[in-house]
Amino acid sequence: MASGPLTGREKRIFPMDEAEKAMFAKSVDSVKGLVEACKGIDESLKG
Repeated sequence: MASGPLTGREKRIFPMDEAEKAMFAKSVDSVKGLVEACKGIDESLKG
């Protein structure tokens, strides 16, 4: 159980093999692309 409120920046430490690291990096890049697309749709998201 968490000791305080979650901030979305919690550090997770667990071992990943190279394939898992590559999949995680691809996922992160996909989310970054989605965020940029959303900023293009809604100017209020630009910060």
